Parts: sequence; C-alpha cells; structure tokens
Amino acid sequence: MKVLGKNRLQGFERSSCSVGGWVRAWIAEIESAEWKQSADVSADYPSVKFRGVNNATFLIGSSNMNVDVGLSFASGVALILNVSGKK
Repeated sequence: MKVLGKNRLQGFERSSCSVGGWVRAWIAEIESAEWKQSADVSADYPSVKFRGVNNATFLIGSSNMNVDVGLSFASGVALILNVSGKK
C-alpha cells in the first residue's frame, strides 16, 4: 500500500522509544502490505477497529494513541487521517 499523510505522524515518530519504534515499523508494514479487503487488515492487526469498510483505527502499540486511516483497497492507498491521544 502507498501511505499518504505520514507527516501527521512525525511528532509521534520522535516521541518515546516504544511509540517511535512502533510507528516506524507500522509504516514499513503497511507499505509492504497487499491488502485487498478489510479482512486482510484484521488478519495482520487483530485489534484494528473498522468504521465502515474503508475507515480503520489502529492502536499505537500499548499507548493510548490511535491512528485513523482511510483505505482504498482498489488503489492500494492508505491515507493517515488523524492521530489522537497523548504522546
């Protein structure tokens, strides 16, 4: 998947070691993913929550932060929409 909106994660990438490491690994995993449907995402990330078919919320590691992502399976694009919670 092509990941758009990575700039929204910049502050989080540089935060604590566990969060920053998780963010970098998560981006790398999504960029190499070939998801075709929401079930593919759930297989890789069992804790992901979907709102509709194309909007997913990922929990950042063991923190209280979330990343909201819009997914276009047909185009192979993941758009980071929002990051919420405390760094």
